[in-house]
Amino acid sequence: MKNKKEVGKALGRIPSGLFIVTAKYEDQEDAVLASWVNQSSFEPPEITVALAQIRSTRLLIEASQAFIVNILGKETNELMKHFFKSHDGSVFDGLKTRKGIDGIRILSD
Repeated sequence: MKNKKEVGKALGRIPSGLFIVTAKYEDQEDAVLASWVNQSSFEPPEITVALAQIRSTRLLIEASQAFIVNILGKETNELMKHFFKSHDGSVFDGLKTRKGIDGIRILSD
């Protein structure tokens, strides 16, 4: 690559982060770690979230037409680790949460 330094600088300016997307439909709820969340419009205010087609969270969002994006801070390593592993029970077991719009969970940790 010819302009590796310049490309590196440009890539470094692309905003990035990690997010937990939570969703609920009827009695089913789920959450997933997401790395692709972007603002797509000011008016109306909209964001774009990329989730794999096979994710149950995506199916819940399609059914309910609602979701919550929890923005992870720099000091959330333990919370991230929670979403890297599989869960026998609810993905929310062991986490502090509160109910948001439509009963969708907001992470309190």
